[in-house]
Amino acid sequence: MASALACWKLLVPALEGLSLQPLLENARAKRRPALITYLRGNHAVRTEKWRYIVYRDGSEELYDCEADPMEYTNLANRPLMDKVKEELARWLPRTNAEDKPLREEFDFDYATHTYRYRGK
Repeated sequence: MASALACWKLLVPALEGLSLQPLLENARAKRRPALITYLRGNHAVRTEKWRYIVYRDGSEELYDCEADPMEYTNLANRPLMDKVKEELARWLPRTNAEDKPLREEFDFDYATHTYRYRGK
């Protein structure tokens, strides 16, 4: 599998992102946190130990996934966790993509069977 990925990278050298090859060769290799985004402004950072979630409205959740794998206890409001949140927040996106237009902002054109954007 690792050699297949290495060959693919040679075929498509302009790919963005990080290679998975080090993880395939050594499962204990250092990993970067996973970042998950759901809609605009809602992001989660997941490491092997922590899950930190920041919502668009500014609310937060922080879970110790080793001690609390079912994520019952939100630690985000505990002052002792500020350093952990600060470290995990480094991985959050600095900017967000614009919201996509709503369907109500389009008119259906029956002649061409397409939607046309009205704009605002």
